[in-house]
Amino acid sequence: MRRITNPLVLLLLGLLALGFVAGPIGAGFLGLDKPTGFIGPPRLHIQVPSESIFHFWKASFEVFSFSLSNTMLTAIASTLLLLFISWRATRRMSLVPRGLQNLMEAGLELILGLVETVAGKEKAKVFLPLVATIFFFILISNWTGLIPGFGTIGVVEKGHEEAFKVLNIGGLKVFYLPFGQEVAEGLVPFFRSANSDVNIPLSMALVSMLIVQYWGIRASGLGNYIQRFVMVKQLFKGRIFYGGIDLAVGALEAISQAAQIISLTFRLFGNIFAGEILLIMIAFLFPLAWILPFFGLELIIGLVQSLIFAMLILIWATLAVTGHEASHEK
Repeated sequence: MRRITNPLVLLLLGLLALGFVAGPIGAGFLGLDKPTGFIGPPRLHIQVPSESIFHFWKASFEVFSFSLSNTMLTAIASTLLLLFISWRATRRMSLVPRGLQNLMEAGLELILGLVETVAGKEKAKVFLPLVATIFFFILISNWTGLIPGFGTIGVVEKGHEEAFKVLNIGGLKVFYLPFGQEVAEGLVPFFRSANSDVNIPLSMALVSMLIVQYWGIRASGLGNYIQRFVMVKQLFKGRIFYGGIDLAVGALEAISQAAQIISLTFRLFGNIFAGEILLIMIAFLFPLAWILPFFGLELIIGLVQSLIFAMLILIWATLAVTGHEASHEK
């Protein structure tokens, strides 16, 4: 039997064994009282709504208050990172691309090929800016949410300080959660995955679908485009039965447009939020190296979800600019 001598493999196996013992399932399997010790992980508090970090002003009604949430801060950081990458990739462009320019051009060419396949070369030039921007923004937002410190570093709410320990650094109080703590409540993280807040996917879906509607109106004209939803030609011709059918079909078309926004929003939000919960649960049940395969899984899910969101916008934009008036003329 061949002995394992690679230090990295031995370290990984040691972390796997230690993580199994430190987790509640492993500790219960081995007959230990509780999975504490210096690496015993806390059971983190799962928060569905985003938390406000900076309050600019508060009103009697919360809807009129204005504050900066941790998911919005992450979205701003992702936008700035995307702008920085774009600037670095195009700062010194050359005919023979290298480094970051080569990577960005390869990604854009891949997206351009997909757009041309679905919409054709003529429409690809119109659709590419929106589709590529959505893809890269969602991808960066999803992947940055996996960086250590996201969801674990922040401020402590008043009334929850007793659950944390205090470390004085030059007069600055730093609160940290001791190992073996059962539940970590009262922590408001500075950063949290942007798409784990339903408001971010909803805003992207609304803006994208508004642009799609604009493209549809510009392609077929306002009157013809409205006829997709309000079809009254048969009623004006005195055909009550067929006119009623057309009105029902138009209503279904309007409902489908609203359903597209809902579908885009909750598909992205559900997958990213569920991924966060999965990582939290695995980190609690099996600490240390057991979480590495799930990080790889979340990297793939982040890529797939960004591609799905962008491709659905592309498909619906292609359908919007396709003439439908001919099929309604009877």
